[in-house]
Amino acid sequence: MTSALIARGHPDIVIKTDASRLGWGYNCKTLGLSAGGPWLEGEDEFHINVLELKAVYFALLSLCRDEQYSHVKFLIDNTTAVAYIREQGCSRSLQCNEFTKKIWLWAYDKNL
Repeated sequence: MTSALIARGHPDIVIKTDASRLGWGYNCKTLGLSAGGPWLEGEDEFHINVLELKAVYFALLSLCRDEQYSHVKFLIDNTTAVAYIREQGCSRSLQCNEFTKKIWLWAYDKNL
């Protein structure tokens, strides 16, 4: 994957995500939308770091499907998830890398 610039400055869209063993959710005051839901059977057994990354991915798919060339800022309360996204992956968790790659490839394709 090509290294991407992480933009600084005023974002076009700000999305707050969160996850727990019970489910995931997001809130986007910029667009006036929020959503969430329970995990599918078996997903609640993933490590919390994976669940936090999945919440980011679901928010991207839901809120940014029609966006292009936008600066999107995520507010995430899990420092490991933040580090994985910032560093575009890490060598510790294959599952975290899988969702980090999905996030970056999807955002890259949309020029986000």
